[in-house]
Amino acid sequence: MSESVSTASVSFSTAFTRRVAAFAELGKDRILALVLVVTSVGFALAAQEHSSVNLLALVHALVGTALVAAGANALNQVLESTFDARMIRTQDRPVPSGRLTRREALAFGLTCGASGLLYLALQTNALTCLIAGGTLVSY
Repeated sequence: MSESVSTASVSFSTAFTRRVAAFAELGKDRILALVLVVTSVGFALAAQEHSSVNLLALVHALVGTALVAAGANALNQVLESTFDARMIRTQDRPVPSGRLTRREALAFGLTCGASGLLYLALQTNALTCLIAGGTLVSY
């Protein structure tokens, strides 16, 4: 009996890990990393007029930007899932491969995007939030 409980625990753990990995894949971590590097460089260039960089403000900008970018990437995959299913290069993405449903990916994208915009609005400023919102909609 304990062997079946152990097997069930491993199965649940493996399934949970795979689902988390599928959601993380929606955010496209390499693109996300590039966006955050560009954000950091832009922040540093803008801070040249001041004597030092406000690290807390930078962290807030990066957190909000990461959420918005992950949301935009996920929403893009939802919109393009039928095309992605036809191309060999993209057919293993979470939605076309069936690891996530369109509804799950849409909920993830909207949640990340909206929470990123809210975070930016509360922790940075309106202009940053508006630029991120424009990027979210246009991507």
